[in-house]
Amino acid sequence: MKYITKGRTLILFFCLMIFTDLILYVSIDRIDVKLDKMNYISDEWEKEITKNAENSIYFDSDKKVYRIVLTHKLTDDMKGKNLTFKTNDSFVDAFIGDTPLDTSNSKQIYHFGNKYSYCDSPGTIYHFVEVPESDAEYITFRMETAYKNKFLTNYDMAVGGKNELIIDYLHNELSMSIPNVIMIIFGILLLAISVTAKFINISYTETLALGCLSIAFAIYASCPLYLCQHIVRHAPIQYYMYYLVYFFLPLLMLVYFENIVPNMTVNVMFYLCSGIAAVLSILHFTGIAAYTRTINIFNAGVAVTAVVLIVMVARRFKKIAFINRVSILTLLSFCLINIIFYVFVSTLGNHSYIARAGFIIYLIFACFDGIRKIMENIYRQRENGLLEQIAYTDNLTELGNRYSLERVVKNNDIEKLSIVSMDLNYLKFTNDTFGHAGGDVLLKSAAVALKSVFEYVYRVGGDEFIALVYDADEEKLDYLNFQLNEKIAEMNIRRTEFAEFAGKDQFRLSIAAGHASYEKGDTSYEQIMQRADKIMYVKKRELHNKNN
Repeated sequence: MKYITKGRTLILFFCLMIFTDLILYVSIDRIDVKLDKMNYISDEWEKEITKNAENSIYFDSDKKVYRIVLTHKLTDDMKGKNLTFKTNDSFVDAFIGDTPLDTSNSKQIYHFGNKYSYCDSPGTIYHFVEVPESDAEYITFRMETAYKNKFLTNYDMAVGGKNELIIDYLHNELSMSIPNVIMIIFGILLLAISVTAKFINISYTETLALGCLSIAFAIYASCPLYLCQHIVRHAPIQYYMYYLVYFFLPLLMLVYFENIVPNMTVNVMFYLCSGIAAVLSILHFTGIAAYTRTINIFNAGVAVTAVVLIVMVARRFKKIAFINRVSILTLLSFCLINIIFYVFVSTLGNHSYIARAGFIIYLIFACFDGIRKIMENIYRQRENGLLEQIAYTDNLTELGNRYSLERVVKNNDIEKLSIVSMDLNYLKFTNDTFGHAGGDVLLKSAAVALKSVFEYVYRVGGDEFIALVYDADEEKLDYLNFQLNEKIAEMNIRRTEFAEFAGKDQFRLSIAAGHASYEKGDTSYEQIMQRADKIMYVKKRELHNKNN
């Protein structure tokens, strides 16, 4: 039986599991499981609305405070359960007692919101108020806020078990969580593309800005409020995360467009948005005016920036890469839709679900373009490497050629240079006796011998070789020549490099070599090489005379 690897076993198990699930899905009667919707309490609420409340423990006396007190009969359906609802920038207290709309003589069962010296917003959050088993007749809620645009007179309050309410929130927010997760995934992918491009020396900076923009927008668009609340677990942190990331978004957008639009600079707009954000932060942390009160100033700056950016992009639209032109209008539309809804419609809730889908499409195009550019560059670098190898390498011996020799000499100090000029003996005899195949083997064998001794060695002619040696004295050059002769003698004895000609006694390797070093007055490596050639030819003649 053929041996089965662990990988094949896992694949087989996975296929069997899928097949079994499909069979069960078809054969077993299915029961639809439905989540019960939240049981909202929409009637019998008594209200007491005050638009200039006094004696607030959360706000300074010079601020106008908006307060609503809600009371409901405490029924058996509420006792032992949780009441849940959402508030925006409001302090919340809950009480149980025997008198409606009375918080002074009632027992407090819940509190949310801490007072900060530089912020009058405790954040936006979902509340889960556990109602105790009690003989009290009423439950009362008191909400206070300093923001007129966040002051609500009606709340969607639901009752149920805490786990049931949490599951319902997560179920309702799932459709909004998925786009955020997708944006974060694409943002990470774009950052990975940017790092890869940097690693292989490609100038592709727009992926870095767009990747950061995608992740920042996913954080800013905290539409799944409960999910964000569950992760962060601190409403003021959510508050600052929302505003500080929002300040960061237009800066990333400007940098991104500067990267993809040729000959466009956004310095003025970049520093304008940065300056407004800095001023608003100073006003906030000095207690003069919180972000919630001044954010429309930043919105106005972003709106002006967006209009100017659109004009600048439109004037250079034809110069932008085609794939960016196809998707760029989606991104601009997203910015405009978000600003319009936020400024002119409401500062509450989610405004950009459709635009977010368009932004995800834009990210898909950007990732595709980034991967395409990296692959094209890798292919181009491979082609360039191949062309360089062809241009600077001798195809037969795989040594450097004359062009490679000249490039190396040009980039090194001639005063430290010594040159060994070498000529292959008996190449014509080998070609005549064993054919050109024999001559090729002899040349390759010579290359093996030379590479074993010299670091820089080149084939500059049919049977001519040059080796470059740096910082060498006469003793070292003589020793290198000795090593070369030893290597040649070893190869002639072992004959493993001679391939099919190893059994031919007349097939032998012999190299004549002569060396010369830099002398005062030399201005080029050719002068050194000429002296080395003369010495080499002298030794070559001596060798021929000896053999004859």
